[in-house]
Amino acid sequence: MTPKTPDKGTSSKGSFLWILCGIWILCGVFYSDDSLYRTPNSASYFFLAFSVCGFACFNLLQWFTGRRSIIANHRSVSFTWLDLSVLLFCVYVVICQSQADTFRIMKFDAFVFLCLLYILFRTVPNKNQWMKQMQKGWVIITGIEALYGILQLFGMAFSSHAFFQTTGDFLNPGPFAGYLAIGLPVVLKQVLDSSFSQNEDRKYWGFVSYISLMLVILILPATMSRAAWLAVLAGCLCTCLMHKRFMEEARQSLQKYFKFKKIIYLGLGGVAVVLIAGLIATYQIKKDSADGRFIVWQVSAEIFKEYPLTGAGLGKFPVAYGEAQSAWFSSEERPEEAKMLADVPEYAFNEYVQVLSEWGLIGLILFLSIMIFAVRPLWSSRFRTRRSAASGFTGSLIAFSVFSCFSYPLRLFPLTMIWVLLLALSASFQEEQRNSPVKAWIPGIFSLVCFILCLMMFPAQLSRQKAFKAWKSASFLYQGNIYREAAEEYAPLLKELGDQKDYLFEYGQSLSKSNQPEAGNRIFTQGLEFSSDPMFYNCMGNNYKAMGMYEQAEQAYLKAESIVPNRHYPLYLLAKLYFETGNTLKARETAEELLHKPVKIQTTAIEEMQDEIKTLLSTLP
Repeated sequence: MTPKTPDKGTSSKGSFLWILCGIWILCGVFYSDDSLYRTPNSASYFFLAFSVCGFACFNLLQWFTGRRSIIANHRSVSFTWLDLSVLLFCVYVVICQSQADTFRIMKFDAFVFLCLLYILFRTVPNKNQWMKQMQKGWVIITGIEALYGILQLFGMAFSSHAFFQTTGDFLNPGPFAGYLAIGLPVVLKQVLDSSFSQNEDRKYWGFVSYISLMLVILILPATMSRAAWLAVLAGCLCTCLMHKRFMEEARQSLQKYFKFKKIIYLGLGGVAVVLIAGLIATYQIKKDSADGRFIVWQVSAEIFKEYPLTGAGLGKFPVAYGEAQSAWFSSEERPEEAKMLADVPEYAFNEYVQVLSEWGLIGLILFLSIMIFAVRPLWSSRFRTRRSAASGFTGSLIAFSVFSCFSYPLRLFPLTMIWVLLLALSASFQEEQRNSPVKAWIPGIFSLVCFILCLMMFPAQLSRQKAFKAWKSASFLYQGNIYREAAEEYAPLLKELGDQKDYLFEYGQSLSKSNQPEAGNRIFTQGLEFSSDPMFYNCMGNNYKAMGMYEQAEQAYLKAESIVPNRHYPLYLLAKLYFETGNTLKARETAEELLHKPVKIQTTAIEEMQDEIKTLLSTLP
């Protein structure tokens, strides 16, 4: 029996719907939900989860109704090296996570949804048309986000951060700048296409692309993100080098003036000098920030030494970092500048360092193989005739890779979803060059597996979303110092939110403030499985002191002080403990240390602590 071939109209309709799905993912940056307790990823997590569930249903429906198959689509398909790298990394993560002592349920669920998203977009029908339309949609979305940042800059829209005027739809300028930097090569590719084409449709999109390009160029300097500036340079340079018509014009122009070799060499030397001076200037713009990241990378190296092969585990970087930093400062005397710049970051500000810390050397090798196999084939001679078509996406991948060296794009779902989309686009482009058809039943297997996994995970996402909404309601009581009622509201949410450090801290504080120190410390102990914030130790010390367990209180305060040596609060609590327990010698030593401790940022709170300690010192004989 001859298989039924879907008609052209049905195929076009299916392709159009998948184009909308791809653009929908790009629009994830705009999504917000004011009913949820706001964390950097709360709204975007549920956007990802419910979007993937919807795509999986649509995918299965397409296959079962005989429409264009998601993978085969009656076309040639092949399993690329990028697919293999992604598969190996996913299997490795699942194996490591199955052996972990603590389980970050929400992070692991997000990882599974991202894997499913790759499969779904990897198997989109009519790939050529999909990739072309995705570029156009990306141009518009990038322009809209840049325009929103400009409105914020001029006070015509509200910023998401009290200390930064321009944040876009993110919580701070860094990720906003990264989002624009990753999208700019695609915009530039459309501009170059229109510049060397007489096609009216391309001319129209060229006009739209020029507007987006100008908007991004206008707002990007205001973000003060050096990582984004470097990413833009790398990504746009890659796009220009891969664009056939642009390079032909550039080569002809150079040949025309080639007789002036000395001028060209002087010009190139001048560009090199400007670039070096620019790098030095970008370092000096926010020197403390750059030096702080160097310290983060040094401490992260200690994590690698402890977990060289398999890393600390999914989501365990903050905990491992706190322990490593405490040991790093305790092992030998560090410069005062290092102590002043120390903090407890949740991210390594370098995705490669973070992957090495959480997944070890094996995980880093697999991760780098994904990055290499996503970019390298597009530069090879096999694809040289169609490099212009892939130049925008390749430039975006390069920009993402460079931005990842100095920031944390894979820790924010709007940027991670774009990365997954870029990987799927890269693999699909490589697949178009091959001719290795698969069996017709394989698409059905993929569709069914995606659907079953989403069906199993969907109820948990609804329950978790309900918990986030209840958390926001309970946080109003916490912020209003109505601690006993807040603790009652927090209690039933522990099962769903037991891996959220902010929730655990608020719940533990509510218990502590309502005279339940022992229960509060149980929650704080759970919080320390997901965070190394010294405030957990400070609050535990307060609870131990309230229970008369002074030795445990002292150890908690000392631990807090060792993690971030530049903070005054742990020493203040420790000094008060010694005063209250009558340990005069240690009280005097700790008080003197607190009063002479260098101040990172002078605040009213520090002045009040110092004044109180001075008063207590005056009472000593």
